[in-house]
Amino acid sequence: MNCQHELTVGAGHQYTTIAQLQSSSCPSCKHKTFSQIKRTIQKTQFQKTLGYHIVLELHDCDATLLNDMQQIKTIMCEAACKAKAMIVTEHFHYFLPFGVSGVVIIQESHLTIHTWPEHGYAAIDVFTCNSKLALQAAVQYITQQFNAGNVTQHYLHRG
Repeated sequence: MNCQHELTVGAGHQYTTIAQLQSSSCPSCKHKTFSQIKRTIQKTQFQKTLGYHIVLELHDCDATLLNDMQQIKTIMCEAACKAKAMIVTEHFHYFLPFGVSGVVIIQESHLTIHTWPEHGYAAIDVFTCNSKLALQAAVQYITQQFNAGNVTQHYLHRG
């Protein structure tokens, strides 16, 4: 902060951590007070994506369907099959007065759902560590089955 000198901290640089820089002091002015300007995290060539995560937002769905635990369980298990995933187990819970939460554990990770029938909304996650699974087939099936009026999909690389 004293001399406005900018330093990059991280792997491959003179200082690998902020704590290391602070204990050494600024090479230009020798002060130990720093201000973080911008933080960016870059993957190195050795890092790879560990997981693939689709966050699915379904709005304007039929409230009756969003409150039917058995039908939701069937849809979510079939979606796992559409993705060519191996189902390990599943668990679903019905909330009073309404709403369902559930998880389908697959060998490759999981599919989850939480419903709010009173709002016509379902929040769904499809997550895997296997890049060969047909995640979009699962998402397309889920979207069709819930017949949502408004769908938002976010695709994330994890790890």
